[in-house]
Amino acid sequence: MDATEKISTKNLTSSFEIGKYPVTNQWYDEFIRAGGYENKEYWNNKGKKWLEETKINAIMLK
Repeated sequence: MDATEKISTKNLTSSFEIGKYPVTNQWYDEFIRAGGYENKEYWNNKGKKWLEETKINAIMLK
């Protein structure tokens, strides 16, 4: 390969969702204080499944 040739690469990512607005530290803190990981009303079915699979909670994130 000489200096004029370029290497072609592709980056593949898994599907993901993103919110309409960025989450600020303040909003996240309010979510944690409101019991956001324990209160299943905040989560859709896919999110509930993720919580169960990862066993994540607010204590792990502090």
